[in-house]
Amino acid sequence: MNLKPGRPTRPHISKERLIKLRAQLEDLRERYHRPEFIGTDPLVVAMAYPEGLNRELAGLIAAWFASGRAKSIVEKSKEAICLLTLDGKESIADLVREGEVALWIERLGTFRYRWVGAETLAASLSSLARAIQEHGGILSAIEQSIQPDHPTVLPGLVDFVQRYEHHARLVLKDRGATANDYRALTWLWANPNRGAAAKRWMMWLRWFVREDAVDPGGCSKIKPHQLLVPLDTHIFRLSRFMGLTNRQSTGQKTALEITEAFRCIEPTDPLRYDFALSRIGILGHCPGKRTKNLCEPCSLFSLCRA
Repeated sequence: MNLKPGRPTRPHISKERLIKLRAQLEDLRERYHRPEFIGTDPLVVAMAYPEGLNRELAGLIAAWFASGRAKSIVEKSKEAICLLTLDGKESIADLVREGEVALWIERLGTFRYRWVGAETLAASLSSLARAIQEHGGILSAIEQSIQPDHPTVLPGLVDFVQRYEHHARLVLKDRGATANDYRALTWLWANPNRGAAAKRWMMWLRWFVREDAVDPGGCSKIKPHQLLVPLDTHIFRLSRFMGLTNRQSTGQKTALEITEAFRCIEPTDPLRYDFALSRIGILGHCPGKRTKNLCEPCSLFSLCRA
């Protein structure tokens, strides 16, 4: 699959419905797009660190692990960082700059989250060390391949992932890694060129590209309109309820279609409502089926197709 920086097809949503959706989404955002809800999101791991490389790295570890329950993601991300930094005695940025794979594996020990163990995580950190050495930071490395006229970040992200995932594979090869380690690496790096929505990369980019009361910002070259929706199960389900897509799976085509629908509502910032929408899923405020007590107070109730 070769990604081209073309614009996805616009969804067929009437102007009247878009106006109503925008009003209801703004109401939802007013209720949920607040700093007090950051604790329910892997973003809380990044926000524990000051602006800069420490935040980039801590945030990326949390985003890499972002599959499953939010509480487990946060706990395991913090555990991995604590093991690597000796409970915060060292900075994660200094540790990664040193590039000592054997040391990281020793400190991680038997650590595992889902498919990712010490070997895979250490090899991936080695790739980040190379990106930092070559470009000064992870965001800076991704920015190199994203042009202002690219409608999305996909071409630049693919370039970054292919280059540095390859380095991680070489590290695993040198260490005589198992087939499970390679499979975990493929999952962790989530190359968009394979057709996946790359939800975890898109979530991490949202944190650093957007800047408001929730997203900390820090990236100046990538623009909010180039972002794709981090398509998790909550956003997928809610997007179907709102009529933003009729697709049956959470692949890249679905992410592009939903993002384009949000661009119709907010052209310069299609991820404006992402955090608020994911909150009602994570907090259980949207049950996934019509339930009077939960559905009727919802901002999206009158346009929901559930």
